Amino acid sequence: MFSQSKYKTGILFYDEIINRINIQFDDDTLYGGLDCGEFFEIKDSDHWIPVRIELGTNWFLVDEYENRLNIALHGLQIRIELNQT
Repeated sequence: MFSQSKYKTGILFYDEIINRINIQFDDDTLYGGLDCGEFFEIKDSDHWIPVRIELGTNWFLVDEYENRLNIALHGLQIRIELNQT
């Protein structure tokens, strides 16, 4: 059986219960917490920018060119690819 990819969109927020950045999807479900090195895309005007999340003193995003992005994560619109089997 082949796996299919599906994108889900939502917003980032800091989840105090799990002590990490989480995603609240548009259907009000939660991702369950992002781990360092996870990839997703952020919305910039009318296009999507691939990034990954990392943790230093605080959580931050890194773009595909290894630039650390200086943007607030809370409320940021994102999409993430979820695999389905």
